[in-house]
Amino acid sequence: MSPEERAAIGAGLVAPEKTLQVPLSPEDFESNAGQAIWRVIRTRAAAGESVDVVTLLADLGESFRSLIAEIMSESFSAGNLKAYAARVRKAAKRRALQEVLERASADLSDPECVIESTLQALIDLDRREGLRDTHFKNLMGDVIAQIDAAQTARARGEALGVPTGMGTLDRSLGGLHRSDLIIVAARPAMGKTAWMLSAAINAARQGYRGGIVSAEMSAAQIAQRAVSGASNVSTYKLRTGALTQGEIQQIVDVTHDLAKLPLRIMDPDACSPADILTQAHVWASQGLDFLMVDFLQLLRSERQAESRAREVGDMARHLKSIAKALDIPVIALCQLNRGLESRVDKRPIMADLRDSGEIEEAADEVLFLYRDCVYHDAPAEAAEIIIGKNRHGPIGVIPMRFIAERMCWIDPDLRDEG
Repeated sequence: MSPEERAAIGAGLVAPEKTLQVPLSPEDFESNAGQAIWRVIRTRAAAGESVDVVTLLADLGESFRSLIAEIMSESFSAGNLKAYAARVRKAAKRRALQEVLERASADLSDPECVIESTLQALIDLDRREGLRDTHFKNLMGDVIAQIDAAQTARARGEALGVPTGMGTLDRSLGGLHRSDLIIVAARPAMGKTAWMLSAAINAARQGYRGGIVSAEMSAAQIAQRAVSGASNVSTYKLRTGALTQGEIQQIVDVTHDLAKLPLRIMDPDACSPADILTQAHVWASQGLDFLMVDFLQLLRSERQAESRAREVGDMARHLKSIAKALDIPVIALCQLNRGLESRVDKRPIMADLRDSGEIEEAADEVLFLYRDCVYHDAPAEAAEIIIGKNRHGPIGVIPMRFIAERMCWIDPDLRDEG
């Protein structure tokens, strides 16, 4: 038994009731004897029973007599129990980390698979450090604080989570919440990437730090769209160079403004959830408030499933894990299959998403984007965000405006200054 384990047990024997006040479980002890003794001390302390040599030996057996006598003969302070416990936990984490690394180095035949499994193991290891028993009464203060924050945000007309800058949507969702996976789904030509970029820029303008993973478009194309949306100059003019002197000045001013936004873009040729996790951790080390992925079906799975639908579902669950591990909202764009094209009403419903795998189960919110003009004779700017699933509140339809020339989404009640 290590010195830190002996010290924790010795202090626990001096003041058994204090063992219930430190986040130290029997599994944190390396020695079997230490695990057994700590478990008995805490069990008896929780039951309000006495803890001494007689009661310990009654539970553990005579084989523990000499070890318990040795520990009790040493001098340990109950006041130092918290420090002793921290040392035992640190040693336990060190052992677990060593085990993860040894397992990773044992077979390097499939590096990408090793990276994914190792990263997930490290996340689980870090998460387990925080998974300690909490009495319900200790959570009530957090609930009150959250309610107070929600009321303050509501009074100011703000979103509690990361804002999209689309007022009606933010009021319906309360913003994009930490640890949530938000799926934004639509058929092609509905403006998924444009919605993502509009929301990202709106949030970044309010100081929220974001990361964009673009598996479809290059970083340069994303940046060009951002400039178009912010400058009121069409993407066509930007691509062809048919610009007036005034428009050139607008673009210069906008690029200076956009360069200051806390946004980063990753645009790999092929991208897996493990790649996203690695990059997200790098961004998080510098500050990350939200992550956007464009789009789900273009991600590369490292494990072959029985169907593509199952693979996509697995990747959605990976993104949900990233959201929880980094405690940020993850927004993933998703392309719906063509089944809805056969209906008279082409508006997406949840059944359309189920055909894409198990995405619905992983998602906290599902938003569908719809523009009626793609199918019917309708106003070109008329658009809708359909909240198909919302774990935090109501579902419904939110009218929006889509400006095709500049590829951006705005609230219908906002005037277009362009």
